[in-house]
Amino acid sequence: MRELVTVSLARLSELSISKASVERVLGLSQGYLSHLTTTGDKTPSEALASDLALLAQDPQRIRTIETLWKKLSGSKPDPAGVLGWLSTAA
Repeated sequence: MRELVTVSLARLSELSISKASVERVLGLSQGYLSHLTTTGDKTPSEALASDLALLAQDPQRIRTIETLWKKLSGSKPDPAGVLGWLSTAA
């Protein structure tokens, strides 16, 4: 898993996408990805490794996730709006 994370982060870095922005989008603690890749004392989860691989494969998904979180964090719950967004996002 660690190699997949390292390769995915390297690909995102080549595209000028920082670890900090990936951490923010995925809801990770600040510095977690750096710690994970430099210390080697933790094994990344399969879910995190696959999320990073998918983002590295299609970096536009970062914007998609940001848009989704903005819609979900609005002051007024709007399940119909979110479900409508999901059906058009595919």
